[in-house]
Amino acid sequence: MPDDLLRFVDGPTRYSSLWLWLGLLLLVAVIAWYTVVLVWTMPSQRLRRIPVVRSMHYTLLRRRFTHTIRSIDESYRTGDLSAAQACAQMSHTLRSFLHQATGARAHYMHLDDIADSDLADAAPVFEALNDARFNTASLVNVGQVGSAAEELIRTWT
Repeated sequence: MPDDLLRFVDGPTRYSSLWLWLGLLLLVAVIAWYTVVLVWTMPSQRLRRIPVVRSMHYTLLRRRFTHTIRSIDESYRTGDLSAAQACAQMSHTLRSFLHQATGARAHYMHLDDIADSDLADAAPVFEALNDARFNTASLVNVGQVGSAAEELIRTWT
């Protein structure tokens, strides 16, 4: 009789191969997460030097700052902002974009400095923004200046 029961005794059951694949998938997900966080928090000057990330960085920058200019223009059209406020915010946004895209300290540059630097393509837009911002009798159309700023951001190389 004891010999009959031994045939039912067996070793432990094997783990399913599903656990191996699930563990590897989680490991890859954690590595990808840390990579994304590391790249996301890198300074812009480093991102501009990494070939693969550079194009994604420029695409995200363009999308983000174009959206910001568009929302400022929409706030102006609905009457939430005056012309001077809208132009001040657009100028700040455009200067921030130029700093992120080129590394030039556009926030601290005067219009003449911008016109004499690599940022010369942006000088006419800044001139119109300053005119609408500081000149109450200005005939500058804020909507057109906003469109020009969006176009400048989209086409910046």
